[in-house]
Amino acid sequence: MANRFERSLAFSLEPGDCEKLIAQLGIAGARWTAETKVLSLYLDTPESAIGKFGFAYGIRRRGDATLNDTQQALDRFMRGLPGEKGWTTFRHAMSAAAPPDARKLQSLLRAASTKQQLEVAFQSETKRSFWSLPVAGGHAGVVLEQGALAGVGSKRLARLTVTYAAAFAAPLFAFLAAAAKVVPLWMTGESLALEAYRQLGRLDVPLPGAITPRLTFDMSAATAFQTIAHATIDHFLLAQARVRFLGDKEGVHQGRVALRRFSAAWRLFLPLVAGEDADVLKEDLQRLKSPLRAARDLDVLLSNLTKYSAENPSLPVLPVRKLLEARREKAYAALVAALKAPDTEALLLRLLAWVDAGEWTREAVRTKDRDELIGAFVQRKFSKLIQKFARRSDELEEASSKERHRTRIHAKNLRYDVEFLDNLVRIAGRKGLRKNQRAFVGALKRIQSFLGDENDVLMAHSYFVGLGRDEDTLAADEAAQAAGAAIAAHVRASGKRKFHKIVAKARRDLFEVKPFWFDLARH
Repeated sequence: MANRFERSLAFSLEPGDCEKLIAQLGIAGARWTAETKVLSLYLDTPESAIGKFGFAYGIRRRGDATLNDTQQALDRFMRGLPGEKGWTTFRHAMSAAAPPDARKLQSLLRAASTKQQLEVAFQSETKRSFWSLPVAGGHAGVVLEQGALAGVGSKRLARLTVTYAAAFAAPLFAFLAAAAKVVPLWMTGESLALEAYRQLGRLDVPLPGAITPRLTFDMSAATAFQTIAHATIDHFLLAQARVRFLGDKEGVHQGRVALRRFSAAWRLFLPLVAGEDADVLKEDLQRLKSPLRAARDLDVLLSNLTKYSAENPSLPVLPVRKLLEARREKAYAALVAALKAPDTEALLLRLLAWVDAGEWTREAVRTKDRDELIGAFVQRKFSKLIQKFARRSDELEEASSKERHRTRIHAKNLRYDVEFLDNLVRIAGRKGLRKNQRAFVGALKRIQSFLGDENDVLMAHSYFVGLGRDEDTLAADEAAQAAGAAIAAHVRASGKRKFHKIVAKARRDLFEVKPFWFDLARH
């Protein structure tokens, strides 16, 4: 069943390394099949109204074109006339984060105001070479793109894309690992167009809070896990590009969210994906999470300082802010270095190799869970998860802060698990199903939010009290330590509150929602 679902991976590389990559393809027995040359004019409004939807849009033609031909084609397009001499309009998703349909984009493009504001964002001249790579009795599709961009300076880009079925994943990843030793490859979630947008400084192209896995009802549990895992890793790749190249704090936040969602999927599908290789990867992944957490914690603390100062203008926040900003700069430098390290790239490749071809996928360890349809798997797993969470949440009033923190994590993971099912709920098309799912997620969010606020207070108090004890980063002078003690006292005083009736109501709402996962099993 899983073999019918193809995967794609994209890698960026230095344009000067393309010949080396072609040589590696030749050594592996790859067969060149075709080559095309495409000239594209990417169009958008000054505010990136089209890019905000996650799509690229414009006109293009195959082959060479003179400057006069290009201008004539653009003039005809702007006047609403059909293209000539091979010029056609195009639109395509700039990443896996693009919505599954483009109805909102179509409405935008039909608006007269959009047409009036359209301008050339950049021009791309791209050569695409197509190869067939033999792998274990089958083949993988390989596309090498080499692009020259105008509008972002004189810039050349290169991108490798491989498309493969699950049955051929192991030999394909073996080829990629070997090729990466000769040609540096960076896994990416960006298309060439999205990279150009980033280099143009059009940062209003949004970074998604999540990527919806394209689950379908004919998927097995194993294929569903792989689909979810790929979506979370695509999310991470988009986020880490913003951190590596822009030092973007939203990228840091979304990078953490992506890895948390991956871990949630890992837990949901245990013991289906268990194995010794999984245990090793889990330890390696933790080393990637640590610098992300350090940078994100400092972003949150700095944001909270502004709130504390507004609550009590007499608080001496300035020396603490200077210290935290310096620590944040150091933490971001360490994070960027970690993300750019070859070991991190190797880890991401090993992680995807495990997802698609790890020990758990082999016939020798095959379990009935792997072949179970995703709807039936969800019904069975969610029935147990909800019961477990109900027992835990019933004891919240008497629970310690440590136990409440654990309950918050359980709520977050359960919410992620429910959100993984978004596409199944959408395509099921049953009345009330989407409403029930949203009500369930909403109740979980309210519980998570309250417990999260409580945990933030405890974390902030502990941090500011121990401002001078942090030996892993920049030391705090006496002024900063004294200010930290004053801020800690304010945090403790303002953070005291009893278990709120909102949480009790959210808990009741949660367990009054009709179990929508049973409807998914009956689809």
